[in-house]
Amino acid sequence: MKIGLIGGLSPYSTILYYKEIVELAKKRYGSYLEIVINSVSLEKVQHYVRNGDLEGLSQYLGEAAQQLEEAGAKIIGIAANTPHIVAPRVSKYLREAELISIVDAVAEKIRELGVSKVGLLATRATINYRLYHNALEPLGIKVITPLTFEQKVVDEVIDNLTKGLIDTRAKLRLSPIITGLVGRGARAIVLGCTELPLVFGGFRIKLPVVDSVRVHVEALLERAEEILRKS
Repeated sequence: MKIGLIGGLSPYSTILYYKEIVELAKKRYGSYLEIVINSVSLEKVQHYVRNGDLEGLSQYLGEAAQQLEEAGAKIIGIAANTPHIVAPRVSKYLREAELISIVDAVAEKIRELGVSKVGLLATRATINYRLYHNALEPLGIKVITPLTFEQKVVDEVIDNLTKGLIDTRAKLRLSPIITGLVGRGARAIVLGCTELPLVFGGFRIKLPVVDSVRVHVEALLERAEEILRKS
């Protein structure tokens, strides 16, 4: 079974995806899986998002997904949250391969936790396009987001991470934001950006933390297992 990743969004989170897939597959099966990565341009994706050009974004990522399918990938994941604003459109570019949604995977994990309110750390675009609001609110789960001035800090931290800049103050800057989310009722924290796990290790949070990278990787492997069992 070959898994395909639309990566480069950013390259540093794509490295994390590769590492997670390799390690989790090794733990589960005692062997490695075939992985093919199509590393696209982060700058192009950001341009499409900033300008609200969802058609351009859909075509760009859809063609990247087609290339992965042509390379033999049966399961495909977009290694980022924000581009999932066009995930349904990207799926239409595929003939037989399946696009596994990070948003659906995270929503299912939160449903399993049984919490009614979650705090979301994500890019401004992910929040503005209501990716997680639309997925969780129908399940009766309220999404709590940072205040406007706090979101500016979150975006700055994420922007640095996409450039490979590990801000030594990132934990210090994010801690009061997380505290604020908890104070407003959050009963779990969602890392709704695939760069955030790069700086989140070592945080002392008593609440469940839903790492979108780990949850997405688990969903990719689980779907791969299902297909193999049926074949």
